Amino acid sequence: MTVPIQPVLTPGSKSHTTIPPHVATWGSLPWELRQMILQTIARQTSGWGACASVCKEWQAILEKESFRQLKLQVSCLDDIEAMISVKQTQLVRHIWLSIELKPYTCRSCQTTESYSWACEDGRVARRAITKLFSILSQWPVVEGAELTLELSIQSPSDKEHCFKNLYFGGVGEDEDLKFDRPGHQLPHLDSKHSFHDSQHGWMNGRQPLHLTFKEGLPQVKAVTRFVLRRQCRRWIEPQVIGFLFDKLPRLQS
Repeated sequence: MTVPIQPVLTPGSKSHTTIPPHVATWGSLPWELRQMILQTIARQTSGWGACASVCKEWQAILEKESFRQLKLQVSCLDDIEAMISVKQTQLVRHIWLSIELKPYTCRSCQTTESYSWACEDGRVARRAITKLFSILSQWPVVEGAELTLELSIQSPSDKEHCFKNLYFGGVGEDEDLKFDRPGHQLPHLDSKHSFHDSQHGWMNGRQPLHLTFKEGLPQVKAVTRFVLRRQCRRWIEPQVIGFLFDKLPRLQS
């Protein structure tokens, strides 16, 4: 059966499209079925968020799917407050902040340079996390709803050094993956490959990240879950993670 996808017409509106009587129209489908179709399309295909303005029915479904999961780069943080209204913040269920550090070369691994380089990486991460917490501290608490905050930290050069065959989090590396799926490996990754390379700053697969929050962080009451995947390429001290947890008073897991 052919079902032309058209918005439901309001009383008094006119359609210039003539549909044969034997063909079911979009409006003739049960509301529950229309909802399932729009949800499935929005989750499988990008770009449907622009269709939220077609009618109120489409807006209620497509806008909810568009804002359900947000993957943010550091550059997005300056504009997010203007892009998302207070009402739309209540639709968000998962925020993934992907912090990209500067590219580096083996020359950066020399002792005299690596310390200053690591300090700069720490400043980039600290500013991004501070900015995000400042934004989220203004978000209202939605009773009964969960909000997950996920952090990932990486440099574009990671996949050229210790992580040559492991891809996770960076721009263009896994854009087709859903947030609830782990980072993936290339099928020919050698299981015996060692991620311990102290000369290049990698200790058991991770580089230490020097994070300090001297000016503190605001409390974020909207967040209920915190995710820092094992695939994160930077090691954050347990004391720092504990400090972040203290700023999330409604944290459940």
